[in-house]
Amino acid sequence: MTKDFLFPIVTLSLICLIMTGALAAVNGITAPIIELAAAERIGPVKMAILPIPEGESFVPLSLDGLPSTIDAAYTTTDGAGYIFISSTRAYGPNPLTVICGITPERELIKSDVLSHSETVGLGTRIFTTADNDFRTGVDAVSGSTITFEAYRLLLNDSFTAFDMLRGSGQ
Repeated sequence: MTKDFLFPIVTLSLICLIMTGALAAVNGITAPIIELAAAERIGPVKMAILPIPEGESFVPLSLDGLPSTIDAAYTTTDGAGYIFISSTRAYGPNPLTVICGITPERELIKSDVLSHSETVGLGTRIFTTADNDFRTGVDAVSGSTITFEAYRLLLNDSFTAFDMLRGSGQ
């Protein structure tokens, strides 16, 4: 009786252990490749948000002390402005990730959603008006308040990061 009971448990435990090891190994191999591909895809997006002349580039900035929602910060070699990539939880199960550009004069150039899992049609409608709503001080968009608040948080945190970086001379 004990053999009939323990053998399947030990067998399944070994299978799980082997599969976990295999998945960890595959993740270790593919994670750098995925990260490199993501970095290559973000280049054209940064240019769409903050176009810079040929020969100029984006310089990554330190995230030390910046709001926790800021995932990446860049300035341009020609001083045209700053790019911030930030993310937070919104209504959907996955984080809302936003990129925005800010001029040296502290004006929003443009923002765009890099990824989200919001309800199509309802939650996503704020993405088409978010820049203007942010500039004009709209408090909420009916039917998508959680998403709008998350978007506004990310833009506000980007401006906070901008102020911190400018105060530190970067």
